[in-house]
Amino acid sequence: MAQLAHAQLTKAQGVTQYDSLIGNYNLITFGDAYIHNYGDTEGALAVGKNLYIDGGVIASKQTSASSSPTLYVGGTLKQTNSKKFGNPHNNLVDSAGKELQLKSGFSSVGNFAGAAAPTSWHNVKANTLTSWVNPTKEQTAFSNISSSLASAGTTGAIKVVGQALTFTPTITNGVAIFNLDMSLMNGNYYNQFYFSSVSFNIASGTTYVVNVLNGNGKTLFDSTSINFSGSGYDNLLWNIVDTKGTTNDNITFGSSEFYGSILASTYTVYNSSNTKINGQIVANSIYYDYKGCQSANELHFTGFDVNIPEGDLPPTPEPSTYGLIGAVFCLGFAGFSRWSKQRATAKAA
Repeated sequence: MAQLAHAQLTKAQGVTQYDSLIGNYNLITFGDAYIHNYGDTEGALAVGKNLYIDGGVIASKQTSASSSPTLYVGGTLKQTNSKKFGNPHNNLVDSAGKELQLKSGFSSVGNFAGAAAPTSWHNVKANTLTSWVNPTKEQTAFSNISSSLASAGTTGAIKVVGQALTFTPTITNGVAIFNLDMSLMNGNYYNQFYFSSVSFNIASGTTYVVNVLNGNGKTLFDSTSINFSGSGYDNLLWNIVDTKGTTNDNITFGSSEFYGSILASTYTVYNSSNTKINGQIVANSIYYDYKGCQSANELHFTGFDVNIPEGDLPPTPEPSTYGLIGAVFCLGFAGFSRWSKQRATAKAA
């Protein structure tokens, strides 16, 4: 993969554009997604290439219809067990009001053995769904957000306090930036200090971004004895920094349950044994099955929500300002209010 185009963004622009572009999706990938033996995925799924899935329902906690597809697959869908969607909505039924059901075996998304699914619900070909996604442009846009946040100066400190890995901002509002160096982490130790919990207390008016450095091939919190504590996880973004601009890296997320949204647009993402991720995920590809093991996992929806003073929110950018990615960003900003309202409903459910 060639080096992605880059246009420098402010911190506020970065988190706002992530919030806008990810919309109501529990997961966006630009490559394949493997979701094996899971309980349910609470939100919508968008997969740029092939989706291999078996287990429970999809969009089990989606409580309102959306103008974007609840399930988007750009390539081939393989689904077993004939599981239905949870909580049917306007975009999950056919023209006769019949609930759509995924079928077993290999098929394209459009092949429902006679079910007449409307194009507003799904579409196999990306170029016939231009109002939603172009995977290459979307990946460029998210990667630009990631690199911009990675280059922002830190406004917070990470240290172990009372066996808790704590994140303390040096600002009282706005976007707090932390750099977490994975080369300093070894199991339950960070910078040679033992910790058994990860602690966040994200105050009103503040959004936290944790830039994860040197994460290739590493597991972030690789012990099930590490627990998350505190509050404000809908205002937390883990930015997995890629300095090479390729899609060859991988990272694993662990602990008993992992909290916070994830931006890993050029990474293959794994989850550790039986780890449930609570947030929204952007990845190049995902193997949500602990590299082939038989443990059940759920993908929980905690919608990322920018929590900074209104005066810090950036204006809608002009396409000429951001060049290649400007049109994609404007598309995202156009839907910002709509997405926020829908996510608030989902989180209250």
